[in-house]
Amino acid sequence: MYQMRVGISCTLELTGLAVHPADHPITLVTGWNWIGYPVTTSMTIEEALSGITPHTGDMLKSQNNGYASYLEGFGWYGSLNTLEPGMGLMYKSNNSQPITFTFPMEEGGGQ
Repeated sequence: MYQMRVGISCTLELTGLAVHPADHPITLVTGWNWIGYPVTTSMTIEEALSGITPHTGDMLKSQNNGYASYLEGFGWYGSLNTLEPGMGLMYKSNNSQPITFTFPMEEGGGQ
């Protein structure tokens, strides 16, 4: 996900290569965090975020696919259920300490 502000009309061209998620840890700080989803297959929120322990009130928002909130003892709920390749996300962390994790590799890819 990218966010930019420009003063005039322009063309933006992006190129890139697939990444190995384990090589790119993500650190969530208290409050809102912009994160990408660098995995090539879809996963449920629970699968994708298996490397962290969310806190009640944590939120995950996508640009176009809704949001989910976390409630301890219940799990993730809301209109966002599945993370899709290339998806940009915002994660609101209620943890007082930074949390570092990596997304798991797609099935069969190992980590």
